[in-house]
Amino acid sequence: MKKALVASALVAVTSFSLAQTFQWPEGYAPTAQQGGTINEAVYSDFLTLNRVLISSATEQAVLGMTSAPSLIYRDWLGNRSIRNDEGGFNLFFAKEIEEVRPEQEFIITLKEGWKWSDGVEITADDFIAARTIIGDPDVQANAYSSTVVGDSEQPIEYEKLSKYQFRVTSPEQQVNLMLGVASSASVGAVPAHIYMPIYEEQGAEGILQLWGTDTPVDQLVSGGPYKIAEFRPGERIVFEKNPMYGEFVQAADGSPIPGPDSWTVDFVADRNAQVALVTTGQANFDWPITVDDVRAIQQAVQNGSIGGQLYPNIGADSLVDFITYNFQKKNECKRNMFQAPEFRQAIAIMID
Repeated sequence: MKKALVASALVAVTSFSLAQTFQWPEGYAPTAQQGGTINEAVYSDFLTLNRVLISSATEQAVLGMTSAPSLIYRDWLGNRSIRNDEGGFNLFFAKEIEEVRPEQEFIITLKEGWKWSDGVEITADDFIAARTIIGDPDVQANAYSSTVVGDSEQPIEYEKLSKYQFRVTSPEQQVNLMLGVASSASVGAVPAHIYMPIYEEQGAEGILQLWGTDTPVDQLVSGGPYKIAEFRPGERIVFEKNPMYGEFVQAADGSPIPGPDSWTVDFVADRNAQVALVTTGQANFDWPITVDDVRAIQQAVQNGSIGGQLYPNIGADSLVDFITYNFQKKNECKRNMFQAPEFRQAIAIMID
């Protein structure tokens, strides 16, 4: 009996050692301070805990901590691109990405050993499940547009090649196609062992009922650095470390990521309530929007009510309106119009 237990333990240790980890470059995470709690406040409640169905920017930002790992990452400290200076991709969960046809066909090989929070391994099936479900118009997923191309909405096809490899083919070239495929904010992956049985039996209706705000948190599965430990509608959502994530994502010094033990997000009624939590030390960080916000936080720092540092900065948020033009628009008339400097100059003159 003792020998069997020892053998089982050896198998478990070996399985973890075989996981193909990702280690952040030194410029991004030279250290990862472990322990403690992060607190923040947002002034909107959640309508769903289902990553497929989220539609608000707040839900996207907060629940993103439970998303499946992205295949690639954007080099914000370098060229700000998903590609490196040599033209290849900055690989995160992907072990290899072969570009068969530029911006049109890719063969993606995943790293092995990465797991959902319930211990089930993340494989090609999870990416294909996400494409199948999000690509169903009846699901009404916010990321649906990342599964099709052009005004005629031709589907981007996914083909499973092996347990850890799949092919993505677009009917035509699409600029930054991999962003839609790889990012957890667009298609990404979902736990197929949970989603697909429901989808195959109940279709879109089953997905629309999956993981609502009344779902017990112990039934939720995470692929990100945190998993949901508590959810009280109208009050707060609390995250705790996902130990599985720490097994395959490391800081530059080799320590597991994330660092803080928990992350609490309080739901508040308005901006005034949000600032009040910051100035009384009940929220750890904030992005001041108005001069009054800056003044209130600065005063709290100066009189010792809260610690920390204030970094004033005037940027686009809430201060500047701007318009972006899709230069890749399939409608030739609109594309030519957007690309013409005279058109954009005329719009600029019209704007007060």
